[in-house]
Amino acid sequence: MGDVMDVSKAKFYVSLINKIKRDIPDATLRTSLIVGFPGETDEDFYELYDFLKEYNLKKDIIEEYMQK
Repeated sequence: MGDVMDVSKAKFYVSLINKIKRDIPDATLRTSLIVGFPGETDEDFYELYDFLKEYNLKKDIIEEYMQK
């Protein structure tokens, strides 16, 4: 996830997701995302996409980054 999320944060979230799914099998995890940050590559985007699919996260909101 390049500059947007470092590896240590990603590992923390994966660990947390796995713990929740283990302890509460029927839990539904949801997230809101912003994509299209300056410098974000297609590879970054698809890494996030694969992460969402792998962990079966429900997407509430996916917005494109807009500089103000």
